[in-house]
Amino acid sequence: MNFALVGVAGYIAPRHLAAIAATGHNLVAAYDPFDSVGRLDASFPHCQFFCRKDNFENFIESVRGTDHEIQWLSICTPNHTHASYIRYGLTHGMNVICEKPVVLHSSEIAEIMQLEAETGHQVYTILQLRLHQSIAALKQQLDKEGNTRKFHHIDLTYITSRGQWYKTSWKGDIQKSGGIATNIGVHLFDMIQWLFGNVLENVVEELNDDYVRGHFLLDHALVNYFLSINSEHLPPNAVQGEKRTYRTLNIDGNEFEFSQGFTELHTLSYQEILAGRGFRIAETINSIRIVEQIRPKKQQPILMVDLKGQYKKIESEVQTSLLQVLENGSFIGGMSVRNFEQQLSRFLSADHRPLFTISCASGTDALQLALMALMLRPGDEILVPAFTYAASAEVIALLGLIPVWVDVDPIS
Repeated sequence: MNFALVGVAGYIAPRHLAAIAATGHNLVAAYDPFDSVGRLDASFPHCQFFCRKDNFENFIESVRGTDHEIQWLSICTPNHTHASYIRYGLTHGMNVICEKPVVLHSSEIAEIMQLEAETGHQVYTILQLRLHQSIAALKQQLDKEGNTRKFHHIDLTYITSRGQWYKTSWKGDIQKSGGIATNIGVHLFDMIQWLFGNVLENVVEELNDDYVRGHFLLDHALVNYFLSINSEHLPPNAVQGEKRTYRTLNIDGNEFEFSQGFTELHTLSYQEILAGRGFRIAETINSIRIVEQIRPKKQQPILMVDLKGQYKKIESEVQTSLLQVLENGSFIGGMSVRNFEQQLSRFLSADHRPLFTISCASGTDALQLALMALMLRPGDEILVPAFTYAASAEVIALLGLIPVWVDVDPIS
């Protein structure tokens, strides 16, 4: 299988690179706006690397129908970009493997599942703790109890200290990362709800920039949790051992050990996915809802059109594209416009019949071009809805044509 990977310079990318190599597959293309990607040499020295997104996408298109055509897209980018890259992969003929959290908002899951159905391609995510040997054994043990399952009391603590860089990176921006619970807790919360059932109550007791404390009630457990990136929260035994991470899961007063056995879980995840047994995006909705509820909510006015919200969903794509236009100086026409027209033509084409698309600066320009293409003569009459925007009649008058107003009601 041929893979492409976005976010190859990121923290988690080496695990995906190792998994692609260990499963015997090929990385054909990689993208990251940062060029510190010498890690590619270890397994994929012939991989084509791109710092510009448009060049990466053009390459993906150029290898269609060849031996290098991409079947899988691996996503290792910042959290807020996951949904947009998933859409890109699905609509360009690729199955997708996305690092957790697969999306920031649970509402995006239904949208992506619909896109899966339309494209025939699938989205998988990395829920590696479900594959951990000790956790999988506990799951089997709990499932055997059936209707006689006990109610458990659980204490979950995870402290993974981070430096000052964290707060100034995208991870410290709640709009981009989803906050601390999403960043470091989503996989743990997925494990807990997978083991002990649906969330009935989710209570946040303390929430800060670097830690969160709370509890939630599940079908078969009451879970108290504490997550932190503050090194001052590390227990003395961890500090003395010069450990920067402390993880503990206590079930009914008994310590559950799962601190070992993490190194190969991404490779195991890839093996399961490529064998058709991976975790699909639908399985993430419970954990995404948990961290979504923990996230602080600001009171927002109800907007008729939420332009800022729309922009935030595609912020990284917009910023990358704008910078590329500024760099190449193509402010009118150019490669970016041609790429957009070609992609829109493919998207709108029915039954793969060619469709010619022209992008315009405004809806007014589009109306004018459409009327000009009809080869009308000055004085011809054009029916126009009476309830419309000014541009509808403006372009008619501009071309020397006569607008004739019509209404849906014959009496009025």
